[in-house]
Amino acid sequence: MLRCEVCGSERAISYKEIGEPLLKLERELEAIEGLGDPDFAAFDRVREEYYRDVEASFGACECGGRRTFAAPLRCRACRSTDIDLGKPWRLYD
Repeated sequence: MLRCEVCGSERAISYKEIGEPLLKLERELEAIEGLGDPDFAAFDRVREEYYRDVEASFGACECGGRRTFAAPLRCRACRSTDIDLGKPWRLYD
């Protein structure tokens, strides 16, 4: 889910739409996993590169802002990031 940094509009993207960035991610993860010991820094690098590729392809918003994976949740009425989600109504042990 990509969210605009300015207006907060959201854009869901299917794996089918992502295409090449997803194929590239899968190839790189397979290469890292084939090395044996997990290299968490490499996993992080690959994930960040994937995020950049997807944001570059699908990140333009109609308002002129940029959609990212890390954009804050915003109120749809006033676009404020100061949102009170309330208390959780169910807690699990």
